[in-house]
Amino acid sequence: MFACSPLNFSPVQRAPLSSAFKSLKSLPLQTRAQKRRASPICCSAESSEGDRLCRAVAEQVVDAYVRDGHVVGLGTGVMTNHAIQYLGQRLEEKSLQRVRAVPASDVSASEAAFHGVPQTDLHAHPELDVMLMDVDEIDGTDPHLACIVGRQAEPQQPQLVRLRHCAAAAKQLVGLVESKQQVVPRLQGYLPVVIQGQDWEEPAEEIDDCFIGDAEIWRRPRSGTANPRGGDMPYISPEGHNLLDVRFAGRMTLDGREVPYSQLAAALEDIPGVVTHGLLAQGLTAAVIAAPEGPVTLEPGVQLANEMSSSGQQQQLEQ
Repeated sequence: MFACSPLNFSPVQRAPLSSAFKSLKSLPLQTRAQKRRASPICCSAESSEGDRLCRAVAEQVVDAYVRDGHVVGLGTGVMTNHAIQYLGQRLEEKSLQRVRAVPASDVSASEAAFHGVPQTDLHAHPELDVMLMDVDEIDGTDPHLACIVGRQAEPQQPQLVRLRHCAAAAKQLVGLVESKQQVVPRLQGYLPVVIQGQDWEEPAEEIDDCFIGDAEIWRRPRSGTANPRGGDMPYISPEGHNLLDVRFAGRMTLDGREVPYSQLAAALEDIPGVVTHGLLAQGLTAAVIAAPEGPVTLEPGVQLANEMSSSGQQQQLEQ
């Protein structure tokens, strides 16, 4: 394993606490319904057709981006698991050779071990030839393909620090996407943020001040749903960190404006106590999307705007 150091922090001007976060701090610890936006999952066990489509994406990505001798970063998710299985199959058949993997989570490490994919780490290989990972949402109109990772809590809470280290070390970053509905004209919903140590309230207040009027701050529970303070069993990472969700009511904004994602990310990173977050503002080399007509490859500068519009997707996203 490799050491994970927090981001460099710069002090910010404190603002008065918003009424939203004040009420959050005084909220009784009873369960409340969360307004989680349901994401379409096509790779579920209930859908053999969806599983076939997602396997096709995983196989195409491995065939297109992994070569003999490559060191491959592995993210977390259903589609990444398919890619790991296919990678193991090709290694067993010797159609790929001398490939080693750097898992970005315990789940992907277990999958790689099960399927016979040799593993290494960033100490031994500080540069990855390519990283394959599930992404939760992509801005298909962004010139860099900015995306969100780390929303899913099952089968394991995201190991964002580890994933961000791997992503930063990768020459190519390829996103695996379960549905075209996850390709949007502007990122929205919620953004996971890792907070250093167990003193989470002060950084949460800073984040609340930063995004006042734009988003609410919810502490993530260990599982299921809870209240904004994480309920009776808030999630604490193995490193002792908290995980907060910055929950935007609609599109991701800062001071009410749709600023560049790099500016939004910098606003978070300037807050003392923020270790990392799930917004990959630098974007992707490519995204490969499961679709009935077969895998669709999206690259920076190539938009799916026409397809989203013709399928009525824009209207669905706004509902």
